[in-house]
Amino acid sequence: QLFMVMEIILIGVTLITLFIASYTDLKTREVPDWLNYAFLFTAFGIRILFAFQNGLNVFLSGFFGFLVGFLLACLFYYAGQWGGGDSKLLMGMGASIGILFPFSYFSLTLGWFFIILLVTGAVYGLGWMIIIAFRNRERFLAMFKHNFTEHKPLHHVLMCISLIIAAASIAYSFLWPLAL
Repeated sequence: QLFMVMEIILIGVTLITLFIASYTDLKTREVPDWLNYAFLFTAFGIRILFAFQNGLNVFLSGFFGFLVGFLLACLFYYAGQWGGGDSKLLMGMGASIGILFPFSYFSLTLGWFFIILLVTGAVYGLGWMIIIAFRNRERFLAMFKHNFTEHKPLHHVLMCISLIIAAASIAYSFLWPLAL
């Protein structure tokens, strides 16, 4: 019963943090450190408080979720994909979502979150790229034609591979996302 209360509190804190982070990121192109550190301390604080009643696994779940978030954040930060604020927010998400022990199907919640996060980011990036290309369509079309003619053999090979995957996805439905 208390575990469910903790989860509801963490979900509320997480949603509020994500809303504020999204707003400030869209407005200023950065996620403020005060928000990230407050989120981390709040997630760990809530987990510590509930660990007194529910046992050490409640805290360890958040700690190991934080470690997974830390490793992924380092990967994306040092690859130049994200800034420091985004990385710290990811660590906070790991601490908030956690990894349940003993391992079960529900332990994969953090993994599903990261997969959904990456897919959402890819769709957002693709949409934003289309908007920018439409706004600068003359320059975009000139560069597109230049790059297409310069790399024509590569485009033909990729088109053939795509058609083969699309044809194979008729028989093997798990391949249909690759066909796109």
